[in-house]
Amino acid sequence: MITRIRGEMLEITPDYCVVMAGGLGYKIYIPDNCQEEIPDPGQEIDLHTYLSVREDAMTLYGFTSGEQLAVFELIMNVSGIGPKIALALVGTIPPTEFYLSVLNDQVNQLTKVPGIGKKSAQRIILELKEKVKDITSKDAYQDISASEKLDNTGEKLGISTRHKHLDELKAALSSLGYTNREIEKTVDAIQGQITEGQDMEELLRLALQKLNTK
Repeated sequence: MITRIRGEMLEITPDYCVVMAGGLGYKIYIPDNCQEEIPDPGQEIDLHTYLSVREDAMTLYGFTSGEQLAVFELIMNVSGIGPKIALALVGTIPPTEFYLSVLNDQVNQLTKVPGIGKKSAQRIILELKEKVKDITSKDAYQDISASEKLDNTGEKLGISTRHKHLDELKAALSSLGYTNREIEKTVDAIQGQITEGQDMEELLRLALQKLNTK
């Protein structure tokens, strides 16, 4: 499996680029929103890649970030969705907006993608919602130390529930690729909107919405 290619940019077209690496020229299809990040011919490029293998062809798809590749691979798991539509989705909707669309059942947002109708959008949400929840929260919960576990009465040992949730939120945002500076600014900005009883999913939605308005 070819998962990453670094080399010299040889050619750029509206649909694909050609990268020379190790004496070989790789034709790599890229999403529309990567075009501005692609360097001019002669310069070095580093792409995260996905190799699609069929009986009649092997096709490479490239992305400028690991987050884009993760979304592409996630969408490819949906029944009836192939690489062409998956690439169009990644090229139309940034990863953060995609996660929000799935978590918030935003069918209309997904139907903005060429090739995705209402039924396909509903299927994407149905099949991926639990996976998206897992992606956006599992790292945070794995990072909770033993000293932060609940006692038998539901009270936090050594740290407040509010503090714990903020730490979990920061870890979840970090797992999505946001920088420490972006995370701290976002958490500071939404603290006044946090109410008692909010769970991690609600906090994450709030943070992603704030990040998405920048």
